[in-house]
Amino acid sequence: MNPRLVLAMIVAPVAAALAYGSLLYWQFQEMQPKPENAAFFFPGFLAGLLFEVFALLPLLLVLRRVPKGRPILFAVVGFLLWALFIFAFNAMVMPLEYVLRAMVPMLPPGVALLLVFGAAMYWRADA
Repeated sequence: MNPRLVLAMIVAPVAAALAYGSLLYWQFQEMQPKPENAAFFFPGFLAGLLFEVFALLPLLLVLRRVPKGRPILFAVVGFLLWALFIFAFNAMVMPLEYVLRAMVPMLPPGVALLLVFGAAMYWRADA
C-alpha cells in the first residue's frame, strides 16, 4: 500500500476531529456542566473517516486518469461532495429550514480533512 495513502488515512480524520472539536469547544465554553472533551472530537473524527473511505478514496481512483489539474479538481469535487454529504445527513434528521444553519459548523472540518488528505497525496518535495 502507498505510504502517502496510509499517512493521509490516519492524519486527515484527526485534522477533521481537531477542527470540529475546537469549534464545538469554543461554542460550548459557557455551558455548565461541561461535556466530556472526547464528546467534542469524536463526531468530527467519525464523519471524516467515513467520508474518507466512501468518497475520497473512490474520488482518488477516478482522478488518476485525469492528466492535469488533479489537486485542484480533487479539492473542488471533494468540497462539493462534503457539502452534499453534510446536507443529506442534516436533511434526514431535521426540517429543511434548519439544514443550512446546521451545515455551517461542519464545513471547517471538511476543509481541514480535504487540505490534509490532499496535501498528503499530492504534495511533492521536488515541486
